Amino acid sequence: VQSGFGKIYKVDVSNPYHPILTGSINAGQSNIQYGNLRIVHNSLLAYAQYDGFLQDLVIINPQTLDVVHTYPGYYHFEIINNDMLITRPIDVSSFYLFSISDSLGLVSQGEVSLPYTINSFPYFIKLDTLTVATQDIHGVKIWNLSGSNQWELLSSFTQASTISGVMCNGFFIIYNRENDSNWFYVYDLSVINTPALMNRCPYPTGLDGDTSVDRLYAYNDYLFHSCLSFGCVCLQVTMEGTVSFESKCYRFNASSGAGHLYNNYILKPFIYSGIACFNISNINNPAYDFSIFEGNTAMFDVIGDLIWIHLSPNVGGNGSENIYNISNLHNPLLLFSIPASPNTGLFYNYNEPTCFYKLDNDSLSISKYVVSGNQVNHLFSYPIPVRMQTPAFVGNQMYLAEESALPLHDLYVYNGFAENNPQPPTVMPDFLPLPGWCYSAGDYLYIRNLGSQIEPCMFYSPVSQFQVNNDIFGFPFQNYVCIGRETGVSFYDISDNPTGYINEDYFLPQYSYSSHIDWDTNHMFLFCQDNIVVYDYQITSLDDDVSQPQTSFLKCYPNPFNTSLTIEPIEDSSKQAEITILNIKGQVVKVINSIASSPVNSNLKWDGSDRYGVKVGNGVYLIQYKAENIKST
Repeated sequence: VQSGFGKIYKVDVSNPYHPILTGSINAGQSNIQYGNLRIVHNSLLAYAQYDGFLQDLVIINPQTLDVVHTYPGYYHFEIINNDMLITRPIDVSSFYLFSISDSLGLVSQGEVSLPYTINSFPYFIKLDTLTVATQDIHGVKIWNLSGSNQWELLSSFTQASTISGVMCNGFFIIYNRENDSNWFYVYDLSVINTPALMNRCPYPTGLDGDTSVDRLYAYNDYLFHSCLSFGCVCLQVTMEGTVSFESKCYRFNASSGAGHLYNNYILKPFIYSGIACFNISNINNPAYDFSIFEGNTAMFDVIGDLIWIHLSPNVGGNGSENIYNISNLHNPLLLFSIPASPNTGLFYNYNEPTCFYKLDNDSLSISKYVVSGNQVNHLFSYPIPVRMQTPAFVGNQMYLAEESALPLHDLYVYNGFAENNPQPPTVMPDFLPLPGWCYSAGDYLYIRNLGSQIEPCMFYSPVSQFQVNNDIFGFPFQNYVCIGRETGVSFYDISDNPTGYINEDYFLPQYSYSSHIDWDTNHMFLFCQDNIVVYDYQITSLDDDVSQPQTSFLKCYPNPFNTSLTIEPIEDSSKQAEITILNIKGQVVKVINSIASSPVNSNLKWDGSDRYGVKVGNGVYLIQYKAENIKST
């Protein structure tokens, strides 16, 4: 269960590899936030925070998510032995103890005095059924609870920490940050009256960059903690009382750029965490394997065994642009490097898998390099007349955008670079809108219109130019070019060299910005802002009679369609029938007039319009067929 402003969310984690959001409900006003969520019996406990200030302890029905009890001022609380709740109102010296009843809420079990100043609340850590540890920044006290309000101090020790300790694999683990280093203190509590420090372990190697810990969670011999930079870290506590790094999982909205497919791996860059490598040898169960370039924020591109990567170190140093050989992915080999600068940049021609180029606006030149073995050889440099930006290859033609502050920018088109015989450019004046950026999208140049979201953007090639609805990302897929949008991906068929303004041929809903597609013969890998999606796919012509998975009562063809869809009930019915068109959210788009199905005249046509006669957007739609004793979607 996770909280958010004004809402509480429920997530089904019965399959831990694929958690599913099962619903959310408003649990208060928009200025309320809930935290420290705990489920005890059939009650969900939380603190309520109003306008940034902690106010109440609340009990929520976890089935309906209704707030059923509110306790003003009891906002700090913890669950200790036998599901007992301990809390402390503001400006009160005693700690209050309660049992928890599904119907009655909190039932008082008395008070206890503990040696902590008023308006403070230590951590409470359950050690066993009769033993509890309390912890603040000064150290740890261990108590025996012979009764709910009878606490006997057994031992104590001094250990600084600002987060709660935790029992793991029989040891008591405390984390502390000292002099910019991270340490785990491992205590042996087997003799409860004389706790013994077993180990003082530095944060284990395997995770560079941001290792800040805000809370520890234990499961058997594993420790977990969240990391604001990327997600969650898994550590292991050994039988000897040492802490080792095991793995980490990623919060994908911390991605710093598009990912790529490389052999049996998906590579995805993350803020502060380099590039995560996910093994997809088993495509049905992709798994995080390891990371490269840890301690950096990275953006990258791959061609053959070469990776271009822009590295920005997390701590100290300046950024750099580099070419590495990643044929040994665990140990990338640096081949070429330049300091990161707004005046220089490295880029590829995707038709030359052993070459790369450098744009240098300081010397007004383009240089070409070839990699042979693990050696980089400079082939030539060619002058450019003005400062350029966003170099991109389409086929073997190189496009360079003039760098200027003008509303319209010239586009320079060069031939001969791939043949090592560069020719003077053809200049297309005032071709690019502000700010004059263009990008490679397979056989087309993608020209985004940043000046106005309303105006269309363009896909350009020497034989075909067309406009589509504007958005951020343009990229290729098979015989399509694509636009990544906030709600999915628009696909445009380029097999017939379209011209003018065109509508998408297919829309794939994602509800997350998509920035790139890679593919092999069976799978499409869609890299989105906060996830990676793997699809099976087949390439078919738009108006082929392609049958979709059918119910017993209905078939629709062609699917997908451009102008008209035939809806055919395939079981005869002499009763009245009704056809309803629904969008992907289940909302009614159009109800087609009821008909009497018959063997002679049973087919209907849908022209893609809604109930008002307005053409609907491209996407996925559902057809619902109703007749007496029959309902099929």
